[in-house]
Amino acid sequence: MKVALVTSTRADFGLLLPLIQKLEADPSFSVSILATGSHTDSSRGDTLQEVHNEGIQDLHVIEVDTNDTSDVGVAVSAAHTLEKFSTKFEELKPDLVVLLGDRYEILSVTMAAFLLKLPIAHISGGDVTTGALDDSIRHSITKLSHIHFPTTEEYRQRVIQLGEQPDRVFNVGNLCIDNVKMLEKVELKELEQFLEFDLNRFKQNILVTLHPETTRDNQASLNDAFFNALAQLEDVGIIITYPNHDAGGDTIIESIQNLKRQKGEAVCVRESLGMRRYHSLLTHVNAVVGNSSSGITEVPSYGIPTVDVGDRQQGRIRAESVINVDYGDASIQNAITLALGEKMQHACLSATNPYGDGNTAERIVETLKRIETNGLIKKVFYDA
Repeated sequence: MKVALVTSTRADFGLLLPLIQKLEADPSFSVSILATGSHTDSSRGDTLQEVHNEGIQDLHVIEVDTNDTSDVGVAVSAAHTLEKFSTKFEELKPDLVVLLGDRYEILSVTMAAFLLKLPIAHISGGDVTTGALDDSIRHSITKLSHIHFPTTEEYRQRVIQLGEQPDRVFNVGNLCIDNVKMLEKVELKELEQFLEFDLNRFKQNILVTLHPETTRDNQASLNDAFFNALAQLEDVGIIITYPNHDAGGDTIIESIQNLKRQKGEAVCVRESLGMRRYHSLLTHVNAVVGNSSSGITEVPSYGIPTVDVGDRQQGRIRAESVINVDYGDASIQNAITLALGEKMQHACLSATNPYGDGNTAERIVETLKRIETNGLIKKVFYDA
């Protein structure tokens, strides 16, 4: 089977890597990896180099200008993505296109594959994130796809509720747990050299990632509340990574730089950590703060708290180690203080992650080997 997998961000590549490796190792599959989106923007950490470093056997880079993160800029970028992937899919003629998640550029890729009558397998459908446009995008991708790999049984039932045939919807767990199990961690010395930051200098450290709240129009004021709270922290090292390519991301970068100027050596800023460094850093920090999906899905497996701010991840199933708080200087600061307290630190050591056992990639590969792609694009709405 000729399979095309698409990656557009540092986050989805990290999730897809265990699946890519298992597919490449299986003689039943011929695998092409298509990299686009923020991978082609060197100002966001040169994540394409990370893709190259993993030794991908058949890599295709589809460049799309993502510099303009205004609403119009994002719409134009989405249109260009649809155009370029239509041409690429016509060239490659895969038997199956594998997509993960809920980003706008992945919706464009889905449209290209759908219009070319290519079967689509979608990973991580059925989630709910009421605070982001991703919610509608994710459900749209579900309706354009033919095989579904949700991460929990609740999400599987939601995909079926959307009218998908139950025998095409497979609860496989979350690929992020595969990475927790399989990734070889970077040593502390190498990690600190990359960061140019002493992780033992402060009493505690936090890892921060804030993405835009794409259903709100006041991102600048949300930034003020969030970064004012961080500015009040004492004897806490703050490692911050850049936001993704959503409308409003540039204002977050400005706020990050302002915090760096304000707190100096207490703040370490990196555009991207890379997958291995990110997972390695989770073994050295005391909490994760922001609104990244990783704080909900991956971080609980490391036995540390997550302070999830705002609505972006609202609706996701979460472990007891996740604290949700709305935007507000005092409320965010209080939540971080709670997370860094001895009681919460101890409680998180025994938290249970609801997203699987780390064998997701194997389940997906075995399922795909049983799938007959001929006739797969014919769909009948399932009335639950």
